[in-house]
Amino acid sequence: LAEARALLHVGREADAADAAERALAMLDRAPPLARYRPLALDRAALASLAAARFERALALYDAELPLLAAAPGLGAERNSVVVRLARAAAALGAGRARPALDDLDEVDRGLRDPSVVGALRWPNASPQEVLRSYEAIASGLRANANRALGRPGEVQRALEARRSAFLARLAERDRDEDVRAVTLVEARLAENAAGQRDFGAAGAWLGR
Repeated sequence: LAEARALLHVGREADAADAAERALAMLDRAPPLARYRPLALDRAALASLAAARFERALALYDAELPLLAAAPGLGAERNSVVVRLARAAAALGAGRARPALDDLDEVDRGLRDPSVVGALRWPNASPQEVLRSYEAIASGLRANANRALGRPGEVQRALEARRSAFLARLAERDRDEDVRAVTLVEARLAENAAGQRDFGAAGAWLGR
């Protein structure tokens, strides 16, 4: 697993996925290592997702979620939100937009729970900054899922939520990366409006 993590950091996603699969195979050969299965499944799923092996990532996340649900405590709830967000990305990559939206509904419920949000910690980031980041990721995935389903109205709502999250981050820390993020979302909103032949709205978003 450490090898897989290192390979991910240097951009060798396929090799990382292969290394993580070797870790999973070790568990099958050594029952005393069974307590590491949730960790191994999570790392292997992440590596498969990074390597664009979406069906495999989806299967691994499917195996991980019941183990998380069976684990007591707040950590399991926090992990479930993170895993469902990643599983939504895997489902989208595999062309399964509706299951992705189901996962994102669960993510949204978790992000409305203050106790779960309090457990979503990142180094050198405020709780609000972490929350905004998760909201932005989730709304971006929701926009992509609804676009795949041909629902431009839902795409617009998701993109506007993503824009709001980035604007809040921009107000908190005033970084160029957030300016770029807002700009890209507004460009997507313009594209979505133009696709509905609402050229006035498209022009307004481009103007912003």
